[in-house]
Amino acid sequence: MQRTPICRYARPRIAAMSAYSLKQRPCRVRLNANELGYPLPEELRELLMERLRRVELHRYPDPEASELRETLARFHDLESSNILVGNGSDEFITLVLAAFAEPPARVLAPIPTFSVYHMAATILGHEALEVPLTKDWHLDAERMLDAVRRYRPAVTFLSSPNNPTGNLFDEAVMRAIVTESPGIVVLDEAYGVYGARTYLPWLDEYPNVLVLKTMSKVGLAGTRLGFLVGRREAIHEVNKVRPPYNVNAMTQAVVGLVLERYELVAPLIAAVIEERRRLSAWLGKQPGVTAFPSDANFILFRVHPDATWGDAVRLHEALMDREVLLRAFPGHPLLHDCLRVTIGQPQENAAFREALTVLLASGREG
Repeated sequence: MQRTPICRYARPRIAAMSAYSLKQRPCRVRLNANELGYPLPEELRELLMERLRRVELHRYPDPEASELRETLARFHDLESSNILVGNGSDEFITLVLAAFAEPPARVLAPIPTFSVYHMAATILGHEALEVPLTKDWHLDAERMLDAVRRYRPAVTFLSSPNNPTGNLFDEAVMRAIVTESPGIVVLDEAYGVYGARTYLPWLDEYPNVLVLKTMSKVGLAGTRLGFLVGRREAIHEVNKVRPPYNVNAMTQAVVGLVLERYELVAPLIAAVIEERRRLSAWLGKQPGVTAFPSDANFILFRVHPDATWGDAVRLHEALMDREVLLRAFPGHPLLHDCLRVTIGQPQENAAFREALTVLLASGREG
């Protein structure tokens, strides 16, 4: 019998879906949402307050966000016509599907990855096709290309660095998928600033590529500012389905200023990368734990049964009892024994290490 190349899911009714949510409770140390763990510098905060005083809240925002798009274009050495801004990356996932996938279409993504790809496809009446990653969280080239050739997806999503696994995908495999794909391929680099790689140069090579970026991981999660980059023709198509006034005036002002004074944010990114190195090395020495390499601002790790805390959900609960909040994946077929920790400030990472050390020791003794 020929092996089925992918997991195919029938389109479930919306009533059967669960809302996107993160299990949490108030905790002193919150390392669950992949935010930048550091607050913005005081100098930048003062500048932001001055900029916000000039925002005319009684007026609608610029519907095209022209000034912000120009700022983004200068920052990334692009043309403003290559950029759209939106209400977080989530909005653009839906807009790309609306622009390029006529229901019922097929939408492809590896698994595990950002769950909103599958959720948005399902809500819009598409068939979500998912190809499991390899055991070390890399793209399965044979099965991904088989899925592309056999099912000809209208849209394919590739997140690199991938959430929640943290790793960059192999560029050669990604290029093969882009080349073979008849539809749009969205390269989501939400965590790109932590992985020292960008796919923006691919836009000159591949007309079917769109690059999705966000400001949420560089200290502006509260602004919900995502932006889509692509060739002018593709951006024009997405703009047709974009809601009017989708980015508010305060967000436009804040993001514009932060980009203008990005030298004040860059040291925070560097600090996260250094803390990631330290925390990854420490996790790698803990008995009963496997930490996976990360190019993002978080680390995924597996808890093995020989640590007694093999039930990651139990360990997640126990960490919350100690005021440390991580991300768990209960019920996920590939991640049920894993937890994800966001890189925080040094004192937050120390609190996590202390709590995990105690719990792993108690698990072994128990």
